[in-house]
Amino acid sequence: LKQRQFRFFGPDQPRIVIRQVGIDFLREINMDEAYVTTLRVREYRTSSFTMDYGIFAMRDGGPQLCTTSHAVLVTLKPDMSGKTPLTEDQIAILTDEDGAKKAV
Repeated sequence: LKQRQFRFFGPDQPRIVIRQVGIDFLREINMDEAYVTTLRVREYRTSSFTMDYGIFAMRDGGPQLCTTSHAVLVTLKPDMSGKTPLTEDQIAILTDEDGAKKAV
């Protein structure tokens, strides 16, 4: 697992908003259990990208997938006046780090 953060968005850069989110419950996670959340960018479009998430409970038999989720995020102009396209540098990060593909 690799820890990272959105490092290509700053105060004068596009704003990111969640347009859609979905979640599937697979099994319970107890409040006292350790867990790990994973994510990756699956695909991108001109001004949006789709992320997939998984939450794993760390159990004696090994990690167990408990929840899956996806979210569509849209990039807006800094003043929120409309969509703005992802830059080539931003797309390179999504493809190089997560293997994201251009949506068809």
